Amino acid sequence: MSGGLGQVIGEIMAFTDAFRGVTIANMMRNEAWHFLRLGNFLERADSAVRLWTTQADPEFSLVRDGPDSPHAGFHRVALLEAASALMPLRRLHGEPNRQGVTEMLLRRPDFPRSASFCLGEAQSNLAALQVDMCEPVMRELGKALAGVSHLEPEEGAAGMFAFGAARQADISAVEAAVDERFFVAQMPLRRAA
Repeated sequence: MSGGLGQVIGEIMAFTDAFRGVTIANMMRNEAWHFLRLGNFLERADSAVRLWTTQADPEFSLVRDGPDSPHAGFHRVALLEAASALMPLRRLHGEPNRQGVTEMLLRRPDFPRSASFCLGEAQSNLAALQVDMCEPVMRELGKALAGVSHLEPEEGAAGMFAFGAARQADISAVEAAVDERFFVAQMPLRRAA
């Protein structure tokens, strides 16, 4: 095997992207398609929140050296690049500071990789699956969407980390409500003999 692990990982990523593209482009727009999209958008929202939360990780220079250090700036640029958000932020004349990162990764309803956009799309897919607005899964999703769109993280690493953890918990609650709504048969855990 020439190229090693990096080549294998690259091939897996390319195949996954191709599979997702072909599936999304060619699948009938029925329940299965909406359910697939629901899962994709919940996963993306969770990823966006986790990426945003790395700003509060004490292992990163942002926390160690302070929010205005050059290392913190490089870290924020890397976060935005990881989400393909740096150039869209610059087109909006935004800066890669804490507010810019929060805006792009969490709040922008018109940026496809923001948590707000992804949760809004998840809501649309649930509606297409004929889930009523008063059902628990829609309420949990509304709470998660409000959290990423409107709540403000506190200053400092501890406040940011708590905010990120709370938003992740909100998204996990949505996922649990989806499980409960769509997967009726709850299988009891078996004990190993």
